[in-house]
Amino acid sequence: MARIAAVLAVVIGCTLGGWTIVRALDDRPPPAALVLALLAAAGIEIATGVLMIARARAGWAFAVSLNVLLAVAAVLAIPAIVRGGIPAPVASAALGTLVILVALLVVSKDAF
Repeated sequence: MARIAAVLAVVIGCTLGGWTIVRALDDRPPPAALVLALLAAAGIEIATGVLMIARARAGWAFAVSLNVLLAVAAVLAIPAIVRGGIPAPVASAALGTLVILVALLVVSKDAF
């Protein structure tokens, strides 16, 4: 479970970073502060995934806190995200993936 959570964290970080870059280069880009915050979150997500692969407890702890924060923010932002043009099933799938990652992280706490 711990290895799956670590790989999923890296995948989520890469996806978040790629999506942010695509949106930043769009005709109507989001504010620069949001782009920088999302790129920073993507980098931290990738770093925590790599640390979890190396079995570092600090990486696991930071991943739990970061992903719980991202999940809460996603729940609050879903209406705005859908109004912004992202299809509702895609937004729901992203939130579901975050919830699954948090659940995997909590279940795999003994591995760290």
